[in-house]
Amino acid sequence: MWKRIQTLLLSIVSLLLLQMFWMDMGHTTDPQTLTQYTICFYERSQFLLMTFVTFMLSVTTIFYYNKRLMQIRLCLLNSIILFAYQIWILVEFFLVKHLGTTLASQFTLSIASVFPAICIVLLLLSIRYIGKDEIYYAFTSTGAEDKNGGSGKKQKKDKSL
Repeated sequence: MWKRIQTLLLSIVSLLLLQMFWMDMGHTTDPQTLTQYTICFYERSQFLLMTFVTFMLSVTTIFYYNKRLMQIRLCLLNSIILFAYQIWILVEFFLVKHLGTTLASQFTLSIASVFPAICIVLLLLSIRYIGKDEIYYAFTSTGAEDKNGGSGKKQKKDKSL
């Protein structure tokens, strides 16, 4: 399982999404008092729920290493959800940015706000490698024997007939 590059990519996706639980979405600083105000992902239940769902999808995808087509479907589902999540983060950013106060107009996103976009790229790469594995095991004789429970050795033909 850990020998495959797609497992490594899916693990990186899981770790990035896990980091989003504790990181800030963005911050602003009051110029008069130099107080920094932050919005964290765990402070808003919608972001927390979305992060948890995508994290659990990426973790469960890792353990479907024998069912490659299911892995591809789960990666596609996760990338669609992450795309919607990234758009939602940007919409929230622009809503906060245009509140009209000088404090809100200086609001900036943190690096964790780009993690869903990075995860989408990594998921698409893992789909590519999962597809290559599926093609390899579908069209090679050793892969077909491994799927059928064969030992990998070719059987001798019985010439006694």
